[in-house]
Amino acid sequence: MSNFQFKIMGARALKKAIERNPRKVSSEVRKFIQRANAIYRRGITNNPWRIGGSGGGAPVDQGYLVQHRYDVTDMQSKIYPTVDYAKHVHYGTGRMEARPWLSYIFKDKMSEVEKLQGDLIKIITRDLAK
Repeated sequence: MSNFQFKIMGARALKKAIERNPRKVSSEVRKFIQRANAIYRRGITNNPWRIGGSGGGAPVDQGYLVQHRYDVTDMQSKIYPTVDYAKHVHYGTGRMEARPWLSYIFKDKMSEVEKLQGDLIKIITRDLAK
């Protein structure tokens, strides 16, 4: 199962800004990544995929698919389910239809994360203009 990730658009310009004011930019990027992860986490846990339905967060039976690992690096975050059978649920099998909850959540929450990203760029550019 491939992982899902988001990257900051304009990362090159942002890296140049980091050279000018590294502490401020680093702090704001960390806040952005934490907030974006929180948006995705809420989508995964608060709106479970319903059997026979389409769309939603992690399918819930025993609750193991709700648990995810978030690997955060300099300019990106990767989200991984923590159970081995997640790919079978996500992509389906011969006996079970696919329930691609991660794909659904990323698409569903993209506008919220893009707004956060725009706010991040505004904060950084406003600070650098001082």
